[in-house]
Amino acid sequence: MTDKLTNDDIIQLRKPFQPHQHDFLRGFTYVKEYAVTERIEGIDPAWSFEIIDTRIDHNRQQVHVTARMTVRDSTRDGVGSADMQWMGKTKWENKKKVSVTDAQGNQIMIAANEAEKSAATDALKRCARMFGVGRYLTELRSNDNVGNVQELTRWLKQNFDVDANTPENEKHDEPPDTPANYTWT
Repeated sequence: MTDKLTNDDIIQLRKPFQPHQHDFLRGFTYVKEYAVTERIEGIDPAWSFEIIDTRIDHNRQQVHVTARMTVRDSTRDGVGSADMQWMGKTKWENKKKVSVTDAQGNQIMIAANEAEKSAATDALKRCARMFGVGRYLTELRSNDNVGNVQELTRWLKQNFDVDANTPENEKHDEPPDTPANYTWT
C-alpha cells in the first residue's frame, strides 16, 4: 500500500510561513531551512532527500547541486547553486577555502565544502517549492517593499490574511539547540 499526498497535505504544504520563519538577503525573502523541513516532517516523518549530482563550475566560481525529495511516495527534483571564490590552500587546517558573504554582508572564509552545503540547502528548498512549500514568495514584487520581518508581516496579512500571532504557527523562533544569532539559509 502506498501513502500518497492528499489534498489536505497539499494545503498544509502551501500555507504561508510566519514572518519570523523568513530571512532577507540581497533583496530576496527566503523561508528558513528549519521551517521548510519541519513543514515537510509534519506531512511525512519518513520523507527523504538525496543529492543526485554535484558539479563545480570553476569558470563561474559556483557549485551546482541536483537533488531529489520524496514526500509520501511523491518525488520532485530541484537544482541549487552557491557562489564561491577559490582561495587556494592555507595553513587553516590545510583545506581549500572559499570567501563568501554572510547574512550581514561581511566577507568570511569558510571551508570549500560550505559552498556545497549551501547549494544542497538551496536544492532542498527548491525541491520543497515544487511541492508548494514557500511558493507564495514567488508573488513578491520589488515594489512590494519587503525587506524585513515587519514589512513581510504587512504583506502576508494583506495578501494571505496571515496573522503573525497565530498560535498554531508559533512553535519557536529558531530551531532547538541553535544559537539565536545563527542564520539558516
